[in-house]
Amino acid sequence: DGSAADYNAGDVYAENISVTLYAVWRPHSYKITFDANGGSGSPVSTEKFYGIDATLPSGIPAKSGFGFAGWSDSKTGSVKYLPGAVYTANGNATLYAVWTVEKYDVTFDANGGTNTPSVHSLAKNLDLIIPLTIPEKTGYTFLGWSESKTATAPDYLIGERYTRKSSITLYAVWEVARYTLTFDVNGGTGSITSVTFTFGTSATLPASILKIRCSPAPIVRRSTGIATSP
Repeated sequence: DGSAADYNAGDVYAENISVTLYAVWRPHSYKITFDANGGSGSPVSTEKFYGIDATLPSGIPAKSGFGFAGWSDSKTGSVKYLPGAVYTANGNATLYAVWTVEKYDVTFDANGGTNTPSVHSLAKNLDLIIPLTIPEKTGYTFLGWSESKTATAPDYLIGERYTRKSSITLYAVWEVARYTLTFDVNGGTGSITSVTFTFGTSATLPASILKIRCSPAPIVRRSTGIATSP
């Protein structure tokens, strides 16, 4: 079928018959190798024959904190080939992975308060330092930030690191202000238990406040210095 040679250069032709021998050609082959360019898991090399298109592998490398964009024919070049693309160039070649920095967004929700920090967008190879901005809410004390809107205890305090490197909304955690009414009988006898209440509620004065007894003040009589007989 002409795809393989019957004779190689230097072979002996021993047939006693006239014949025409035809040259058998085989296209040059080339090697396409793949460089993960700082990543890992490069595809195995692909063989390319002269004049015959090659299909690049569909497998892709990986690199922590980065997304794979495609292949370039230079280490610092832009994307020229995508996985599974047709490769037509003739010659040995190395294709380099092109990486894009993946980002994540951390959004802050004051959860009924004000003075919310701005959205922070960071590369996935970086941690977020929880901002020092403290939200405000009348009658409440700010405790920190939580991944749950209804949390009563914070997951993160200001200045701490958020290391999950994934987009999220963090909610302010509030503790309602508490107040205490104490009673001073101011010269009376007995005592009254203090009353505690929270912001937005009212306090009921204890019934014992009606039972405080106070000694009457003594009556002072002035002497005129004049005595009368009965």
